[in-house]
Amino acid sequence: AQPSLQLPKALAKLVGEGFSYEETGNLDAKRQRWSWTMPPSDLGDKLRNDGSMRLEAVGYDHVKRVTELVCEARVFGLAGMIESMNEKELRSGWNKSAAFMNRWLAEHV
Repeated sequence: AQPSLQLPKALAKLVGEGFSYEETGNLDAKRQRWSWTMPPSDLGDKLRNDGSMRLEAVGYDHVKRVTELVCEARVFGLAGMIESMNEKELRSGWNKSAAFMNRWLAEHV
């Protein structure tokens, strides 16, 4: 993926205009857990972004997504900013996907 990001100038300079990543995932059916890793293509070992997600039943007809996430930046002076921005972008994406899934389910189930 090559997302469109609104970055502070210091981060934009670090990642450049062609920032991209490739998400690799695995479903462990026995544990009912989706695991992924999303290493940025241009930052080598400077950023680690991986995690897992599972669903938990909440009542009869609801679930909640439970996510364990590792976001680690190794860039002197910018690590905290990178980690914070990464968390913000992930939460935004998850909220959008939850809204989409809820809308789709309401229309099709």
